[in-house]
Amino acid sequence: MRIKYTLEVADMVAFHRHFMSKPMGRALRRRNFFVGSAVAPLVSLLFLGMGVEIYAMAVVVMLIVYAALFFLLSGVLSRMSARQIAKAADQPGVYGEHEIELSDDEVVETTSVNKNHYRWSGIVEIERTSEFLLFWLNAMTAHIVPLRAFESPKAAEDFERNARQFKSGTPSAAA
Repeated sequence: MRIKYTLEVADMVAFHRHFMSKPMGRALRRRNFFVGSAVAPLVSLLFLGMGVEIYAMAVVVMLIVYAALFFLLSGVLSRMSARQIAKAADQPGVYGEHEIELSDDEVVETTSVNKNHYRWSGIVEIERTSEFLLFWLNAMTAHIVPLRAFESPKAAEDFERNARQFKSGTPSAAA
């Protein structure tokens, strides 16, 4: 069972948004927030010679300013991420024609520059979203199959069902 499709920049941007809503994406955002929060007391050390009260006030003000900037700038950072994703358009095999083939033993992903074989044990999760069927290789990497590539919702469901049966080792997957 196979599907051919074209992966576009908009697909990768939508995938990035989806990834950032998953536990790993949220963990990355939290890590960035807390690492940045640690900078506030360090910067506030500049005020230490002015007395404990001024230093404490500087720490609080720096933390408030940092938190406000972090949340205000998260939209800007998302747009910057989208631009970075678009830059990958120059890399052969990232965007353009893709093919995913399913068999009893493996998933084969083929582009203009590569052919990758993944045993089903190497696929950690199969996920369906409103836009994609995702074959997760780890917590941060997935093969993205746009649902628009399928002739019909039923064809997408059949492909997903077969993938899940192959992954579980059910021998009747091809039936």
